[in-house]
Amino acid sequence: MDESSELGNYLPLSFKTPKEQDYIEFLWKAFETNYTHGKYQFAR
Repeated sequence: MDESSELGNYLPLSFKTPKEQDYIEFLWKAFETNYTHGKYQFAR
């Protein structure tokens, strides 16, 4: 999970629309959930 913090370096600092921000938050939450539940095939 430590390496995942580096992903933030590749994301934009601002988004064109609020929906883009919502989408990134959705993906991040899905990643965290899969990782914490040991579903690593979906977290990588």
